[in-house]
Amino acid sequence: MNLAENLAEHVRACFTGIWIQSHEHEDALLEIARLCQEEGWSLASWDICRGMQVAGVAADTPAGGADPLAAINALAGIGDGEQPTLLVLVNFHRFLGSAEIAQAVAGQIHEGKNRRTFLIVFSPVVEIPVELEKSFTVLEHALPDREQLGEIARGVANRRFDSLKASARRRLGSLYNEGDYPATLQGLFDLAWDFPSVEPPDYLRQLNPQVYEEERRRMQARFDEAVAMAEAAFTEELARLVDHLTERLTGGEDNRPKVFRDSAVNNLREFFERFRALNVRSSEDLDHLVARAQGILGSNPPQELRENQGLRQHVATQLSSVQASLDQMLVDRPRRRVLRRAK
Repeated sequence: MNLAENLAEHVRACFTGIWIQSHEHEDALLEIARLCQEEGWSLASWDICRGMQVAGVAADTPAGGADPLAAINALAGIGDGEQPTLLVLVNFHRFLGSAEIAQAVAGQIHEGKNRRTFLIVFSPVVEIPVELEKSFTVLEHALPDREQLGEIARGVANRRFDSLKASARRRLGSLYNEGDYPATLQGLFDLAWDFPSVEPPDYLRQLNPQVYEEERRRMQARFDEAVAMAEAAFTEELARLVDHLTERLTGGEDNRPKVFRDSAVNNLREFFERFRALNVRSSEDLDHLVARAQGILGSNPPQELRENQGLRQHVATQLSSVQASLDQMLVDRPRRRVLRRAK
């Protein structure tokens, strides 16, 4: 039973204090958000950095802020009292040493049975104060195993496929033929993965040096392929972002500047940050082009690029040369290896 199913049973049984031990808070919160959306339940979350966030409500509307006590007291004003309202408190175990907060938690859990409100604490450890031990039911959020991951991936693929068929039905109208599409993707594809060792086992070196060397070359080839695929993905994304911004900065047919959103600039800057964090530094050409594009864009805000025609033209011209180099790199980019089963 996954977290969402387990939590749903406890909510229906009116366990209004639930402690979830989890090391992946974002994944757990995503599962709960999907559950609440499917069931029509209200959901709010609180942590010390982001304050209170209520699903479907503007971030500055709900009460709570960075005050843990205010977050607890705000629960009574969330939801309609008809459907369950869940308040997720991230790493809240750090605040339960306060007698005032512990008392407020106990009161909300008790009142929750009448208001249909539920306090859910996320933490990597179970540290419940003695006075609250009987108020909380402990659940564990475990990462899905390999079989569950496969089921999740197949479910996502089937939902995406159904969405694509619905889109084709709308666009093709009378030309749409249901027989042109399989009823489901089940059985038409599968997923396989493993977690190889970085180096072949040492005992092979002593028992069979030849096999050891073959295994070493095989692992090196796999890592080289993975690195090449990562570089190709980075190159494709950079080319797309640079091409979009260059096209927006270039004047239209009537020589009037085109309109562009801030995201055209901000997305490129976010790419630079991600590339710096994830890049394995194996392609000097790609490193050079990323640094060059970042230098061209500089720290100029989007509004200045809109208003300063000279700067706008300069950036567009320089990025065009980066785009040409990226296009050349993409000519011989590696492809993903897809193995299809014989019918």
